[in-house]
Order: sequence, then C-alpha cells, then structure tokens
Amino acid sequence: MRILLVNITAATGEVFDRVLHECFKKVCRDSTELTIRSISPGVPRLTDLAYAYSRLLNSREFCESVIQAQQEGFDAVITTCSADAGVREARELVDIPVIAPGETGIHYASLLGRTFGVVTMEDQGVIEVWKDVVFNSGLQSKAIGNPVRAVALSSYDAATKGVADTSIIVHAVEEKAKELVNDGAEVIVVGCSLFAAICTANGLVKLEGDVPIVDVMTVSFKMAELMVDLKNSLGLPAVSRAGRYQRVRDKHIQRIREHFGLGK
Repeated sequence: MRILLVNITAATGEVFDRVLHECFKKVCRDSTELTIRSISPGVPRLTDLAYAYSRLLNSREFCESVIQAQQEGFDAVITTCSADAGVREARELVDIPVIAPGETGIHYASLLGRTFGVVTMEDQGVIEVWKDVVFNSGLQSKAIGNPVRAVALSSYDAATKGVADTSIIVHAVEEKAKELVNDGAEVIVVGCSLFAAICTANGLVKLEGDVPIVDVMTVSFKMAELMVDLKNSLGLPAVSRAGRYQRVRDKHIQRIREHFGLGK
C-alpha cells in the first residue's frame, strides 16, 4: 500500500518530516509506504494558513497533487492541513481515499468519549476555521462550550523555538489540554499537524485519568490504511457519490483544467 502525504507549506522542515515518519511507523504496517511531498507553490509560512485566501490558493495546488497521486498509483492521499482545506474539492476528482485530518480526528475523538475539545495554533483565523471543521462535521453536540482553544505560544515561536526544542510545544499543548478537561472535555484533539505529530513522537497521548489526546495526523495515517483495506477487500467506495461528492467525469476534469491553464 502506498500513501501520499501532501504537505501544504512550501517545504517540509527536517523536524516535521522526522516526527511524521515516526508517527507513521508507530501505527501502520511495515508493508505500507509513506511518501511526503510539498506542494509548489505552497504557503511560505505556517501562519499564512490563518487566511482564507492562502487556503484557497493551496486548495488548488492540493487538488493537482491528488490527481497526480492517483495517476501514479498511490492508494490514498492525506493533507497536512488539519483544517482540511481542499479535501472536499479533491474528493470529486479521484476514486482513492482523500483523508481530512481535522474531520478524521474529531470523528475518532467522538468514539472515545462523550465530549471533546480542540487545541490549536494561536492565530484567530486558524481558530475560526477549526470551528468550521467542528460544525461541518456535525459534531457540535459533542463539543464542549468554546471548544477550540489556542496554546499560549505564538505561531512564530512555535515554528522557531518550538521546532528547535519540541518540549516547548508539548508543554503548551498539555497545559491547554488540561484547561479543556477542566471545562468538561473527555477527549482532546490536537488540531495542528505540527503540534499533533510532535506530541505523539514525544509520548503525549493521554492526560492523567486516561484522557485521550488525539493526534489528527497519526489517526489519519491509520484511517487511510483502513479505508484502502476496506476498499480492496469489500469493494467499499472511498466516498459516497450520491450527494456532496459527485464524481466529475475525467473528460470534464481535463477540460476544466485546460481552461484554467493547468494541463494539456
């Protein structure tokens, strides 16, 4: 099985690359292969993801990567955007699973407890888009009040000091997770791909009292493997075509892409 992880920033840092591979190896079979590619052009800074315009431009490049992945024989694609930008559009274009970490993480969290809360980056735009993830997944009733909360660490410091010393990120996530638990959360979702993988790689997978801390990236790795297995063994479709994710016919995909100068 071959899984492609599409990094939506311009380049994958060494630390991020390493922790992603560590998390993948912890949960997936030895026979499953992970390839990480960065889209080009991608957002130049992590904090750019706080803006809808940046996510819009990234979504187009992500869709192009998904089309190419199916052509190359990959079995599934995952995005590193925990806010799931571009996933809805990409699912219309291919017949392989396209995994949304935010959606996957909170649905898995809903299986582990009655209520959940989300820890994410401190940018207001990221907080708002994560509120959309909760709403669009239909899980508001399982979210605590004010469910999406930011760490007490600037995104700049997270991407610099936190990458150099990952204990800074782990501590920031843990402190905010405890606050969410005190306010009624039975499960914590780490709603940032960088934070999530770093926490898992450093062993932060639960709080005192066996409160699960769900890493959206690691859960997405396993979900991709599960969905491919069920598709191959049962013929279960990767996504329903009855409504939202109607498949665009290949000839129309090509026509539309050519119209916008995306391929000949």
